[in-house]
Amino acid sequence: MPTARDLQEVAAEFGIPRTYDDHREMLAKEKERGLDVVYCIMNERYVLQPALDCIATGCAVMLEKPPGANIEETREILAAAEAAGVTIAVGVQRRFTNVVQEAMRLVGERGTPTVVSGT
Repeated sequence: MPTARDLQEVAAEFGIPRTYDDHREMLAKEKERGLDVVYCIMNERYVLQPALDCIATGCAVMLEKPPGANIEETREILAAAEAAGVTIAVGVQRRFTNVVQEAMRLVGERGTPTVVSGT
């Protein structure tokens, strides 16, 4: 869990005007300001309650893969979103897949890449 000091340092570095150490407080205050979507970036073991809380406020939710600690949690998130008419999405980071890692190894044999783009 980040400390208040960590939050303030990151906020200052990136020009973030407000920080919260409780997602429920953030949802309540930022929803008033027009919050539409929340990107839940965390380990799948901890995502269930924040995702459900976001959905309950009517916010769309972006999750990382896997979208839950197990299939039951994933289904619970989906059912909540469907019942609330809220959009949810799941992003996939492919940089750690075997094919990408092998491609990077092969490119690395020829030198240090500065930009990599693939399809």
